Amino acid sequence: MPAATPGAATPAAALPSWLVAPSSTASGEPGGEGQSEPIDFALRRRPPTGEPPAILEDTLEGGAVVTPATEWPAGSRPNGAGDPFAELARGLVEGSLCVVRGYGHGERVARCLGNYALLVDRREAEGRRFDAALATFVVRVEDPSELLGWILRRVEEGARVIVELGARTAEGARHCLLGVGSGAHAAAWLDAVPRFWCSHDDAGRWSLTRG
Repeated sequence: MPAATPGAATPAAALPSWLVAPSSTASGEPGGEGQSEPIDFALRRRPPTGEPPAILEDTLEGGAVVTPATEWPAGSRPNGAGDPFAELARGLVEGSLCVVRGYGHGERVARCLGNYALLVDRREAEGRRFDAALATFVVRVEDPSELLGWILRRVEEGARVIVELGARTAEGARHCLLGVGSGAHAAAWLDAVPRFWCSHDDAGRWSLTRG
């Protein structure tokens, strides 16, 4: 094997297409050949349709890790062509709760519904309300039972609330939503709203069922 030339640059690892910023020369702006503009990860959090969702986090000073609630820009949502989650999204009625098995998949459903907000910390729910411009919420937290009251209020207002969980069954998902401290009133309220279970079988086929 030939020895590496001293001072030669080490080839960079291949990056996904949605992480590669366009070359500055492609737009006619000054710049050396092969040079690229710095990537603004805050603007490139969501890859194009057909690629896995970017689950990226912003690290603040002091080591705190927070992912802010993110809204899909108006007019830029995917059309769902060739996306199995597009058909699932069409089955979600306004004012409903959908539990999706697996983290990241709920956001793929939301991308087919228009503007949405992604919440990965219970504090991000503060001040969030349903309105015509933001009618879908994706909740990705360890213990969704801490946000159950907030979730059900948004559903009653007419929002679609998608909760991502690792539960393998619809009944297990219900237990996760209720948590260990919920009473009979919370359980009755949860059972009273339109609720969907979105999961896949062993062959990877996704389905949406009521209840």
